[in-house]
Amino acid sequence: MKVAVVGCCHGKMSSLYASIAKTEKTYNVKVDLVIICGDFQSIRNETDLKCISCPDKYKVIGDFHKYYSGERLAPYMTIFIGGNHESSNYLSELYYGGWVCKNIYYLGYSGVVNFNGLRIAGISGIYKVNDFDMGQFEKVPYDNATVRSIYHIRKFNWSKLMQIEEPVDIMLSHDWPTGISFYGNYHDLLRRKEFFKQEMYNYQLGSIPNNDLLVHLKPSYWFSAHLHCKFAAVVNHDNLHHYFPTYLSENQPKFNIPPQNQINEMNNMNDEQQINKKIKIDNPDEIVIDDDDDDDNDKVIHENSSRNIKDNVNSTNPDEIIIEDSEDDDNDNGDVKEEKIKEEEKKELPTPNENVNTNKDKNENVNVNHENNKENMDDEENTINLNDLKRKIKDNENTDLNNSSVANKVTRFLALDKCLPGRQFMQIVDIPTKNETESKINSTEIKDEKTSDQEDSGIISYNECQLPFEYDIEWLAITRAFNKYPVFESNSINIPSISEMKNEIENEKKWIQEHLSEINLNIYENPFIQTAPYYPNNSDFDKSFENPQTKKFCEQIAINIPPF
Repeated sequence: MKVAVVGCCHGKMSSLYASIAKTEKTYNVKVDLVIICGDFQSIRNETDLKCISCPDKYKVIGDFHKYYSGERLAPYMTIFIGGNHESSNYLSELYYGGWVCKNIYYLGYSGVVNFNGLRIAGISGIYKVNDFDMGQFEKVPYDNATVRSIYHIRKFNWSKLMQIEEPVDIMLSHDWPTGISFYGNYHDLLRRKEFFKQEMYNYQLGSIPNNDLLVHLKPSYWFSAHLHCKFAAVVNHDNLHHYFPTYLSENQPKFNIPPQNQINEMNNMNDEQQINKKIKIDNPDEIVIDDDDDDDNDKVIHENSSRNIKDNVNSTNPDEIIIEDSEDDDNDNGDVKEEKIKEEEKKELPTPNENVNTNKDKNENVNVNHENNKENMDDEENTINLNDLKRKIKDNENTDLNNSSVANKVTRFLALDKCLPGRQFMQIVDIPTKNETESKINSTEIKDEKTSDQEDSGIISYNECQLPFEYDIEWLAITRAFNKYPVFESNSINIPSISEMKNEIENEKKWIQEHLSEINLNIYENPFIQTAPYYPNNSDFDKSFENPQTKKFCEQIAINIPPF
């Protein structure tokens, strides 16, 4: 299945879809799913715009409201998570996930869904230690503190994901797992982003709780954004060669690592780096948001749109589709013009459970990985030049994708840039699914709603079949088990340990199975419904709306409706 993975969207929906359409035409491929890794910015009106945490000069209404109103129809099934620049008032209506408009689905504060045989999990927001143990107490109207704290990940939602036992194909997060940079070409990363150095070597570049999710879930793929650069890495879970700081001692992984003196040698910086560690290396494009309640390190990193940076990532794929634009980055108007679509003649990362037909036409394999390049992983330009970091992963062609007991041993990590001309913001990945050999089912025609705007952007509406999209049974049981805890209060939440929650979740799994005939797993049948006015209707309102999708979801599994 062809999946278009996107970094930070920043409300540029039409430009993004136009890029995908042009890529399809150029490479003769058909994208089945679009995944956006945060900063989606589902802005319906000017009130939503006020609920985004960023300086006023960066607040732009965007074009999402045209999709919300029905003026435009998203031409691809799209799934996204939240980042740290969102219309949080709207996303809070869909705490457990839901459609923000037709064909665009929000995964929720944390969530798991099944799309055409792929099990997709995700967590929205970014990690902030001060708010991690707190409840999700923020309510409209937000003040200067709550407009920022609302997008901070909470232990409650993270703990739910830590309860997952069945294999996950794709994990989505906005910020990176801390330590993931050491599993890719971090020398090249620091060459491009020197100001990452201090945080990277202090294990502060990313989210520590995401480390636990990575080690526990072992997803086949992990996609992120947030840091506005492209970066690829491979984690072999049978050979964790580098330290992952962990939030939970009970989840501390067993590392297969060299002796301590070798680790120190790998991690030690040279004299110049030690000096730079003491002298803060500033990010020239950083936007600092003042917040008296946060510590000095609570910064939101943005790239200056006037700076033209072409990130050359070495850990890529010879058949990878890179979207770049000949225009300078100061053309930040949402219109992607005269794109250059090129193939990077570079090495790639190995694929877990990969079945590659090398006789297929090149256009049939527009993916991140191919089997025939695994032996080139020791290339100095594509991996860290240390024997300890070299890994050869045996391809398992006989792996049964339907066998849920098979745990993934390799996670392929990919972070992408933001949607701007000249940036590497999208990559098409070919991911095998257990439904891959089946024809499209549950087909329903999507009404042809071709607009003049779509014609101008090169997007043509068409009739298509809906691929299966369902709620996840294990996730429903986990959601029920956590329902009794006061997540929507301002106090810290006393949640039992992961091991102590197991019995409760097992009981809820039985409840779900007993009531499965009463639960409609088909997400398409809990459709999008407008709840607020859309631009240019700018009636000011300081209230939240009860979303019918959330109400129906909660009623189906008999849980409390969030009080937003």
